Amino acid sequence: PKRVISLEFEPGGRWLASSGFDDGQVWLWPLEGESPAPGRLLFEPDGPETGLATSPDGERLLVGHWTLGVRLISLADAVPRILPGYLGEAGGVAFSPGGRLAAGLCDVLRAGGPFIRAWDTVTEEELMVLDPEDRLHGWDLQFTSNGDLLAGSSSGMLRFDRATGENEHLYQGIIWKFAATDDGRRLLMVEMDDESDLWGRAVFFDLDSGMATRLD
Repeated sequence: PKRVISLEFEPGGRWLASSGFDDGQVWLWPLEGESPAPGRLLFEPDGPETGLATSPDGERLLVGHWTLGVRLISLADAVPRILPGYLGEAGGVAFSPGGRLAAGLCDVLRAGGPFIRAWDTVTEEELMVLDPEDRLHGWDLQFTSNGDLLAGSSSGMLRFDRATGENEHLYQGIIWKFAATDDGRRLLMVEMDDESDLWGRAVFFDLDSGMATRLD
């Protein structure tokens, strides 16, 4: 069996997408029916993939490529299109709630990175580059329901205002991985004591109450 680095459910539960750790192959696995059909190879790149996201309508995928930036794939033709403005290491990727915008964590391995880049998926125009002072961790990125962007960093959880590009700290700590509710008010995070750690502790954070609970 081949190693998998990312998994994404289609919002309606019709299929599961996977990307390979070693070869970067993107597969779609049907989930409907008592005996789902075999999976099909959607995209075979020339290197490993690192990030994967499904559009809200389930008709497109975003793929972060280890050397060739962020690619947008329509399931209608399965033709990958490289979003412009950047060719290099890309990590976590995300669609906005309506699916019009795409974002990716880029320059994951370079000094000073990663940066967040955002595109219009219809015009495929690059809209902005967000470059915070904090070092972002390149594997998770999420839009909230109002269009803000969430990312983990070496100093905590950051929320970016998409209109202004400014960011604020929601939580202080070294955040490696996270998942959030659609409104971004509740977060489950992996917090580390040191950047060199290979593991961390799970923390549930409620933004409204300001209460952080360690899930030991």
